[in-house]
Amino acid sequence: MASGSVTVRRLVQSSLAVLLACSSVLLSNDAALAGEGVGSSGRSGCQAVHAGTQQVGQSSGESYFRLTLNAGDQQRAAILLANPEAYPCSVTLERASGETAVNSGDTYPVPEKGCTGSSCWLSGLPATVSVPAGGRLHVSFQVRVPARTPAGEYLAGVVVRPTAPPPVARPSSPDKQVAVSVAARVAIGVAVIVSGSLHAMLTIPSVTLDISTAPPRLQVHVRNLGNTWEHPTGGARIRVRSGTRGFGVRSNTILARDEAVLPLPVEGVQRGNWTTDVVLSYGDHQRAVWHGELEYPTPPITARGQSQSSALTAAQALPAWVLGVIATLGLLVIVLAVVLVAVFRKRRRDGDGRLPTDPVENASSGYGVPVDAPSQ
Repeated sequence: MASGSVTVRRLVQSSLAVLLACSSVLLSNDAALAGEGVGSSGRSGCQAVHAGTQQVGQSSGESYFRLTLNAGDQQRAAILLANPEAYPCSVTLERASGETAVNSGDTYPVPEKGCTGSSCWLSGLPATVSVPAGGRLHVSFQVRVPARTPAGEYLAGVVVRPTAPPPVARPSSPDKQVAVSVAARVAIGVAVIVSGSLHAMLTIPSVTLDISTAPPRLQVHVRNLGNTWEHPTGGARIRVRSGTRGFGVRSNTILARDEAVLPLPVEGVQRGNWTTDVVLSYGDHQRAVWHGELEYPTPPITARGQSQSSALTAAQALPAWVLGVIATLGLLVIVLAVVLVAVFRKRRRDGDGRLPTDPVENASSGYGVPVDAPSQ
């Protein structure tokens, strides 16, 4: 029995060793992929750009400039650049116009040539500057509001980026994923309030239903006809046969004289043509309202089928060697479990030469009287 125990023990140890070896191979391959994808070098280039606002004569903790000027006025401002690298970095600065992103929020496109819109209000920015190793640099520029500019809130910006981003790391073999070296691009907003009368006005020209997604989404088209920035909140009420369903939405910035499309998922709405009301609150207790009927499709049956399909797609996307290692690990775990169960059962049966239900053991323990015990 000792020889059998040694054999079982060796089998268990061998199984554990194989498991550890397979795990090491899997981890080493993942590390190799990560290393080849990202690439490593002692000096990877000026990837980081640290930039912040610094108005002349005072510090500002804001992530953007906020200036109040009259039409025809001008004011100087400065950007603070910091270089965390141990070598000098060349930085490019570009004028940008502030615009509303498609789904609300601000974005800063850089004109291909010259300037457009509010970006023309900025002047005096150097095209490139060199920031010393581990040092800081103040870059000043001028903000000038053209004469006869209507009152309201306007947005421009300065985009800061490394002049020469690091090269793209090439994969070691064709079957590896191509890596992309990413350089930071920082946009600093220049918000200008031109003095005068400010008024807010939002409208909802249309609401459409996008059924290409699951769940479907209401596409709420919002237009800002006022001269102030707005962050509307509200939602939709859908009057179905069984009652009224409500869905909420919150918008990011919608700039003055601009528009956006707010996506609003509507999950679980039964099929049919239902009256839909969309209400957005903004400004000083003002509301923008849309009312109409939309045709809603049949909701998806369950999310379980989608999750199974996603899991299958993810599994199919894994490399063949990863699937092989996973299958091997699973088989070894099953074998190890069977061996451990056999060892446990054998030890219980052969621990002292008797089964736990032996009448002598029961008698010595005091649980009942042995069948063949002499009567007194």
